[in-house]
Amino acid sequence: MTATNTNKVTLAQIDEKIGLFTTNRKALQSLGHEIAMMILRHAAPVKVSPDCTGSGDCTRALKLMAQMPKSWAAQMDNWFRQFSPIRVVVKNNKCEFDPKYKKLAAEEKLSWWKLEEAAQTPFFELDEPEVAGKILDFNALLKLIEQQASRIRKNAEEGKIVESDIPSALAMADKLAAIKFTRVKPVSKPANSNADKPAKKSSNGGVAAMPKPKAA
Repeated sequence: MTATNTNKVTLAQIDEKIGLFTTNRKALQSLGHEIAMMILRHAAPVKVSPDCTGSGDCTRALKLMAQMPKSWAAQMDNWFRQFSPIRVVVKNNKCEFDPKYKKLAAEEKLSWWKLEEAAQTPFFELDEPEVAGKILDFNALLKLIEQQASRIRKNAEEGKIVESDIPSALAMADKLAAIKFTRVKPVSKPANSNADKPAKKSSNGGVAAMPKPKAA
């Protein structure tokens, strides 16, 4: 007798794994934010907050970002820049405080640490930092739409939208998140097209007249 295979993959099993994948992604992002907050509290001066260590050691920011996908690391870099003087360049294996911060007196440095705002703003909800001359590709454009949907949901959760308009806002976010786009191939111009060529000008500066037809 032929043995019956009872381990066939079902759609339900696939759907369950996809659910875990989504959950794990969010869990990893939340863990990354938690670790980043620990780094801030460890490095920030004691006067910033009672739970700060004041070590001045920000090296773990580099270690954390080195473990992240490039897109997450870019968002984390943006997050550190917005809420602290920590500056990280993963490709150069470099992590230090902003040069301007280093020149300040102790009391002046305190305002650079925005721990409350940092705690309320997960790094993965920030846009990637703008790069001078950066040209967006198709995938980057898709990401902009995804981020816009997340931004609307966050504003709704935080009460930053008029209460009566929250259902509409959430509906907008759902529609944005559900939109599917496909890359459209650019239309190439015919090789011998003369459509874009300017009309010839006469010697007097005007447009040359067409020759009159000969009389029969």
